[in-house]
Amino acid sequence: MVNRTKNNPLIYCAVDTIDLARARELAGILARGGCGLKLGLEFFSACGPQGVRTLRDEFPNVPLFLDLKLHDIPNTVAQAIRALVPLGVSYVNVHAAGGAEMMKAAAAAAREESVKLGIAAPRLLAVTVLTSLDESSLAAVGQKGPAVDQVERLARLSQESGMDGVVCSALEIERLRSTCG
Repeated sequence: MVNRTKNNPLIYCAVDTIDLARARELAGILARGGCGLKLGLEFFSACGPQGVRTLRDEFPNVPLFLDLKLHDIPNTVAQAIRALVPLGVSYVNVHAAGGAEMMKAAAAAAREESVKLGIAAPRLLAVTVLTSLDESSLAAVGQKGPAVDQVERLARLSQESGMDGVVCSALEIERLRSTCG
């Protein structure tokens, strides 16, 4: 994200809590600082779609990023995206390792559902390689080469599959800017 506006902050801060009251407290602080909110799997598992609606309704000008890292067969991910579109979030992510068909299905579902509902589609981001994985962890699951090579492969696949962007570590940003634009 290059431009920082009220509805497109440069920084999204993690609200990684299972406690809705704490999430509301953190959201208030972050909203005053002009940040967007990144709601992770732990928040969504504990508070569900209603928790997302609560934050969206209480902080209507604060963009929300659902960091759920969806990864399943294409139809399942597409249906999950369809279920998330009505929440009015700005971003949702999927795992690039789910493959091109899964990412294409997610992108199509986001577009179709948002048109049907007459609302803006969330931007879809693809997670390349989890930052918790080192070279030996990647090798253990059959991924060869330095992690940055896998990140680049998955970023290119994500771009070709209609994703709006990728999630990677700061170590790979320059390489992806030069190879993917």
